[in-house]
Amino acid sequence: MAKRRSRGARPRRERTVEYEPASVELSLEDILEEYRAQQAEAAAQQEPEMHEVALEPEEDNVVTGEVCSEEPERPEPEPVPETPALPEEPSAAPPPPMPAVPAPEKKDSVALELIEGYGEEDDFYAGSTGETGISDESQAAQETGEETPESADGEENENGDKPFFKARKRTARPAGVRSSRHADGLTGKLVGLLAAASYRAEQRRTQPPPEPEDAEVEMEPRQAARHYAAQMPALRLRAIGASAVFALLVWITLSCGFHWPLPGGLQDNIRAAALVCLAAQITVMLLGLDVATSGVMSLLRGRPGAESMIVLAGIASVVDTAVLTAAGNTARGLPYTALSSGAVLFALWGAWLTGRAYYDSFMTCFRIKEPTVVTSEELPEMDGRGLITSRRDAAGFIRRSEEPGMAEALADTSFLPMSAASLALSLAVALGSGDAGAFFHIFSLMTGLCAAFGWLFIYPLLFARTARHLLYNGAAIAGWSGAQQIGQSRRLVLTDTDIFPEDAVEITGIRILDKADAEKIISYTGSLLATAGTGTAPVFTELMRLHNAALQQVEDFAVGEGGAKGTVSGAEIRVGTAGFMHLSAVKIPDRLKEDNALYTAVNGELAGVFLFRYRPASSVQRALYSLRRSHSKPIFAVRDFNIDPFMLLREFGVSTEGFRFPTFPDRYRISGVTVSGDTPVAGILGQQGLEPLVELFESGTNLYRIGRVCAWACLGSVILGAILALVPCWTGHWAAVSAARVLLYMLLWLLPGAAGTLLLKK
Repeated sequence: MAKRRSRGARPRRERTVEYEPASVELSLEDILEEYRAQQAEAAAQQEPEMHEVALEPEEDNVVTGEVCSEEPERPEPEPVPETPALPEEPSAAPPPPMPAVPAPEKKDSVALELIEGYGEEDDFYAGSTGETGISDESQAAQETGEETPESADGEENENGDKPFFKARKRTARPAGVRSSRHADGLTGKLVGLLAAASYRAEQRRTQPPPEPEDAEVEMEPRQAARHYAAQMPALRLRAIGASAVFALLVWITLSCGFHWPLPGGLQDNIRAAALVCLAAQITVMLLGLDVATSGVMSLLRGRPGAESMIVLAGIASVVDTAVLTAAGNTARGLPYTALSSGAVLFALWGAWLTGRAYYDSFMTCFRIKEPTVVTSEELPEMDGRGLITSRRDAAGFIRRSEEPGMAEALADTSFLPMSAASLALSLAVALGSGDAGAFFHIFSLMTGLCAAFGWLFIYPLLFARTARHLLYNGAAIAGWSGAQQIGQSRRLVLTDTDIFPEDAVEITGIRILDKADAEKIISYTGSLLATAGTGTAPVFTELMRLHNAALQQVEDFAVGEGGAKGTVSGAEIRVGTAGFMHLSAVKIPDRLKEDNALYTAVNGELAGVFLFRYRPASSVQRALYSLRRSHSKPIFAVRDFNIDPFMLLREFGVSTEGFRFPTFPDRYRISGVTVSGDTPVAGILGQQGLEPLVELFESGTNLYRIGRVCAWACLGSVILGAILALVPCWTGHWAAVSAARVLLYMLLWLLPGAAGTLLLKK
C-alpha cells in the first residue's frame, strides 16, 4: 500500500490495523461527515479556536490535509492504512460486529490516525480524548516513553484480549482550554479570587434576610443531646490541661507558703515565683477563655454572675502581681493568682459535668416514645402541692433543664453586694491600717474569696450523678427547676395502677344469688365500677364481654367510704366492701364474707359477690419500703375499694404508718385533678410502675436539698472568709492570710459538695 508523508515528518514504519469482520462497512465519506458533525456540535457549545482544514482524497483512499495555522508546524503521525486485514485464526467467540455509527469509546471504531496531519494543532482536536479510546495510564506511559499492555504488539493486555493495533501515545486537553504555559499566573489567580469574592458578596446582598427564630420553639431532644456531646471532648481536654497547670501553681503556692523546697531558687525569690504564678494564671485563663468571655459579656449586658466575679478576681491578682514586681515589696507574700485560676478550673469541670448531665437527660427523653410526665399540682382539700403523673408530651423539658442551679443564681444575685463590699473593705483596711500600698493585695484577696470554687462546680457534680442514676431507671429530671418542684411538693400522689397494675388483678370467683339475673348483675356491677374508674374496671369489662353484658348509663352516682352507689335502669345499685354494705344496711351472711371481695346490692338486697386476687409485685414492695425509710408521706388517691392500709400490710408486709389515706370523696377529687398543658414538667418516666416514680421522687428531693445546702455553703464561705481576713490584714500579719492558707481554705469548702454526692444514689 502506498504511503504519503507529511511535511517535516520523519519516516516511520508502516502500521496496520486489524479488524474483525463487520456486518456493515463504512465509507470514508460517512466517517468524515460524522466527524465534522461532532466537531460542529462541540464548537457550538464551547467555541474553541478553529483553523480551516483543506482535505483532498488521494489514490490510496487516504485523505491528507493542511492546517492553516500561525503556529509552527509539528511532526505529523504516519497514516494508517484503511484496508482491514482479517485475522488468520479467528477466535471461537468473535466480538460483536462494528456498529454502523462509530461509538466514541469503542476501540474497534476507525481511529483519527486515518486522517493525515492528526496532532498538528492540539486546539483543533481538543476534547477528543474519550473518542480515541486511550486511557489515562496510556497517556502517562507515553510521557515516560513506556509501553502499556494495550500497545504491546502481538501481546495480550491485562484483560486477556489481544490489542487491535499499536499506536503512539499522546495527550489531549478539553476543547477550548489552552496549555498551562498560557495561564496568566499570579495575576489571573488574584483576579479570579476577587471575582469570586465579589460574586459571593452580591449573593449575600441580594439574599433575603433569615426568618427570626421562634423563642418558644425548643430544640429536639436528640439534637440537643448531640449539641452538648459535641462540646464535651474539647471541654474535657481543656480541663485536663488547666488541671496540670493548676497543679504546678498549687505546688509553688504551697511551697512558698509553708517553706517547702523549690527548684531554681524560687523559694527565696518571691518576685520570680510571682511571675511564674502569673504565667500559670494566664495559661489557665486562656484554656478557660469561654469562662472569661462569658463573665465579660454578662457584665456588659448588666447581668453579672459567677463568671464576672472570676474575671474581677483575675484582674485584681494581675494588678497585684504587677505592683509587687514593680515595687519589690515581698513582705505580703505571693499574690492570690491561685484563687482565680482555681475558680476557672472548677468552672471548666462544671461545664463538662453539665454537658454530660444534659446528654443523659436528653437522650433519655429522646428514647422514650410515650413518656409519663410528672408535674406538680395544687391538691384540692390538701394544704400544699403534690406530684401527679399524666400522659402528655414533654414540651418545655429541655428549656427547664437548661435553667441555672441555685448556686449560680445565688452568685448572680450576690455579685453587686460582694464586689461593693470587697472594694469598701479593702479601702477601709488599707487606709485604717496606714498601709495604703496594701490596697491591691487586700482587694485581690477579697475578690478571690468571692470567686468561690463551688459556684459553678457543686451543682453540676450533683446533677450529673443524679441524671446518670435516673438514666438506668428510664427516667429524667428537668434540671434544677424540676428538682425544685419535686423538693417543694414533698408529696407523691399514688393511684390504683401504681400499686396494682391491670395485669396484677383478676377475678377468682363469682357468686350470683339469683342465677336468672346473672347477666344483669354483671352489667350493673361493671357499669358502676367503670363510672367510678377503679383499677378493677378493666377486669370487669372483660367479664362483661364474656357474658354478653352491656355497659349501661349510671345516674345519681355518689361515692362513700368503701363503695359507691347509683341508679341503673331505675334500680338502686350499690357496690363496695363488706363494711360499705354494713353501713348501707345490706345484710351479708357470714359464709359470704371474704377479704378482697366486692358485693353488689340491688334495691337494698344482696345480689352478687365477686372475689378478687391481687398479685403483689416485688418492685412495688421495694418502692414502698423506700418510701417508708425516707419518711415520705405519699397520698394514696386510690379508687379501688379494697385497697386500704390493712390490705397493704397483708399483701406487701409494709407498715403504712405515716402514709396518708384520704377519704374516698377526697381521693376522687385528688386523682381527678386535670393536668394543664402549660404546667411545667418536673420529670419524665419511660415505664409505668411505682418503683421508677419513687426513684424520680427521691432523686429530685435529694438533689434539691443537697443543692440548697451547697449553694448556701458557697455564700457562707465568702462571708466567713472575709470576716476572718479582716484582723490579719489590719494588723499586717500577712502570713495568716498567705496565698497558701487561703487556697486550702477555699478547697476545704468543696467537701460539703463531695459529701453530698455520697448521699445521692449511684
